[in-house]
Amino acid sequence: MKNLKSELILFVVAIIWGTGFIATKIAVDSGMETYNILFVRFLISTILLYIMLKIKKIKIEKSAYVSGFILGSILVLAYMMQTFGLYYTTPAKNSILTGLCVIFVPYISHLIYKVRVDRYTFIASILAFIGIYMLSGNFLESIEGFNKGDFYTVICAVLFAFHIVVTGYYVNKINTVALAYTQFLIATLLSLILATYYGHLKVISTFGILSSLYMGVFCTFVAYTLQIVGQKRVNSSTAAVILSLEVVFATILSIILGYDKFHIIILFGSLLIFLGIIISETKLDFIFKK
Repeated sequence: MKNLKSELILFVVAIIWGTGFIATKIAVDSGMETYNILFVRFLISTILLYIMLKIKKIKIEKSAYVSGFILGSILVLAYMMQTFGLYYTTPAKNSILTGLCVIFVPYISHLIYKVRVDRYTFIASILAFIGIYMLSGNFLESIEGFNKGDFYTVICAVLFAFHIVVTGYYVNKINTVALAYTQFLIATLLSLILATYYGHLKVISTFGILSSLYMGVFCTFVAYTLQIVGQKRVNSSTAAVILSLEVVFATILSIILGYDKFHIIILFGSLLIFLGIIISETKLDFIFKK
C-alpha cells in the first residue's frame, strides 16, 4: 500500500481527535465559554509551535501568513460551530455529524481545484457517509431527533471539509511547522478578539483548565502538525476518509464514559467506514489485479 507511513500518521490523528470531543464536552460542562475554550487551546499550540520554530530556526515567509490567515479563520469558525453544538448534543452525535465532512471533501476539491473524483473515492465517501449515519442513531430513529446542536455541527462539518481541502493545497508549498504556526497564531488572535468582545475571557474550573490544556497540546499542536505532515503524500479525499475514523473512536469513548449507549448498529457503521478506507486505499487491486 502506497504512502503507508503518511496514512498511519493520519490514523493517529483520528485517534487523538476522537478523544477531543470528550475533552471539549468536559470543558463545556465545567462552565467554560466557547471562546475561552478556543482561545486556550490555540494559545497553547501557538506557543509550542513558536518554540519549535526557534529551535529549528525556520524562517516564516509572507505566503505562510496568507495561508495561515485562511486556514486559521476556517478553523476558528469550524470549532466555534462544533463547540456550540456540544451545548445541545452528546459527544458521540457531535463527532458523528462532524464526520460528515468526508462526503463533502471530494466535491469541494473538485469545485475549487478541479481534482477528479474517481469511482473508488466516490464509493468510499458514500460508504463512510452511510457508516456515519448508522452511528448517529438516526438509522433507527426519525429525523425529529435533529436539534439546534446538530445543526451547528453540520455547519462545522462543511467548514472542516474546506479546511482539509485547503490544507491539502498548501502542504507542499509551505514549510510544515510554519504553516501550522501561522494558522494557530491567527486562530489565537481571532478567538481572543471574540472572547474579549463578548466579555467572557475567564477560566471557570480545574476540569476546564485541564481539558483545555489537553486540547491545546494533543488535539491541536500534535494532531494538526501531524495532519499537515500526513497530507503531504495523501490526497484530500483519502485523508478525509481516514480521518473519519475519529467518529468511531469518539463514539467508543462516549459509550465507555456513559454519554451514549451501545447498539449493534454502531458496530456495522464502524465496519462500513473501515471498508470505505480499504476501497479508497487499495482501489480493490487485490481483487481486480491489473
